[in-house]
Formats: sequence, structure tokens, C-alpha cells
Amino acid sequence: MLSRDQLRSLGIERGVTARLVHDRRWAAWGRHSVVTHCADVELVGACWRAVHEVGGGALVDGVSALRAAGVSGLDGSVVHVSVHSLQRSPTVDGVAVHKVSRRVEGEAAGAGLPRTRPAIAALRAAQWAVSDRQAALYLAVPVQQRLVTGAQLEAALEQYRAGGVGPSWRRSSPTSSTERTRSGSSTSPRCAADVVCPSPRGRSS
Repeated sequence: MLSRDQLRSLGIERGVTARLVHDRRWAAWGRHSVVTHCADVELVGACWRAVHEVGGGALVDGVSALRAAGVSGLDGSVVHVSVHSLQRSPTVDGVAVHKVSRRVEGEAAGAGLPRTRPAIAALRAAQWAVSDRQAALYLAVPVQQRLVTGAQLEAALEQYRAGGVGPSWRRSSPTSSTERTRSGSSTSPRCAADVVCPSPRGRSS
């Protein structure tokens, strides 16, 4: 999964990309993302697409960041990303955009896929959960699978509180229609005008 800007930086001109998409060797998935094959798109590819399409410093966050870090057994039908509350963000099929008041120090996981580190991701996943039971699951599973420790969760919560940015533990979701997944829309890349590639699955790029 590459952005059109990345393809141009590699010397692949717009016309070449258009021809490969037309020939069904590649697939356009949104305004900015290109799948450089026409097979199933797996988790990390779908996450990269979310980052490319939302822009504005978006980080894969919440349950999606946990899955990208290796947690198994969690639902992944939508990719969750966070952006600064002042950042305007587009509607992107299959992506839930959450606004955060500001980033905390060391929030990003580092090199590779732009995502939040697991302790922060677990806290945000719990905050964005649809029920108390789901929130508890998002906190417990990363600990059970040894991705984070209870102490790391506590430290992340204290970091939030020290910065005055929450979480309030009042569950929240994307706050406006422009940040919600558009209902009834396809979440698969189009290989050509009338051909839809298989939906995203799996955990690797």
C-alpha cells in the first residue's frame, strides 16, 4: 500500500499508475492510496491506507493499533485513527476518525506504521468502546497477551492526567458525520471501474 505521493517520489508517474490500475494489476483505494497488487489487503495495508486518506498527522489508534502491534482476537471491521481536534478530516469509508485535544509525549510507537504505542492505544480503545464490557476487554486482552503490563497502563493513564487531556472514561465515538464510516459503502479497493478486490483481512502488510 503506497500513497500517490510515494509513488511519484519513486519515479512512477501518474500516467503509469493509471495504466496499471486500468489493467487491474494495481488497485486505487481512495483518493491517495494505491494497492500495488490486486489480492486481498491485509491489516497493515488497510491501516496505511487510513493514514494516507485521512492525512493531517493521523495515527492508527485504539483497537486498530493494538491489532497492528500483534494483539489477536479483537474485532477489526473498521480502522480507528486519531487526529488533533483542530485538524479537519475527510470522510473515509471503513475508517473511524477520533479527535484528541493534543498528543502526549512519546505517544507514537516509533518507526514504521504511524500508530500509538500499545498502552495509549488500549486506553483509547476502552474510551471509544461501545459498552463497559467491551472496554474491559480492550484493557484486559493486551495484558493477557503480554503486549503491555498493568503498570504500563497505569503509567499511561497518569501521563494523560498530568497533561490534562483525559481520558475521562466517558465512552466516546467519532463526533460528527464527517468522521464516521459511511454506511453502505464499499471498504474494498477498486481494481477497475466495475471490479472490486476482496476486503481487507489478516494482520500483516
